[in-house]
Amino acid sequence: ARRYLTGINCPVKRPAAGRMAHIGKIVDEYNPQGALVLQPKHCDPNEWDVPFILEMFKEKNIPVGRVELDEVFSPDHVKRAVNQLKAKL
Repeated sequence: ARRYLTGINCPVKRPAAGRMAHIGKIVDEYNPQGALVLQPKHCDPNEWDVPFILEMFKEKNIPVGRVELDEVFSPDHVKRAVNQLKAKL
C-alpha cells in the first residue's frame, strides 16, 4: 500500500501531474546531459505520458530519445534499446 501512496503511480490509476513532477525533480537533482524514454509497446497508458515527458525535456533543453520495446523490462532489453537508439543516431 505504501508504494501506491508514495511511489510513482500507474497512468491508469492517477493523472500525469504527479509522475511529471517526480521526473522533473529527478532531472533538476541530477542535471542529465540526455535522456532515453523506454516505452513498453503493449502498454497504452504508459504511452499517454510520453508527450508530457518529451515536452518536459525539451523545455529543459535536454536531448531525449524514445525507444519502443516489445518485451518486459530487463537489463538485456535495456541494452537492446540503447543499441537501437545508437543506430538511430
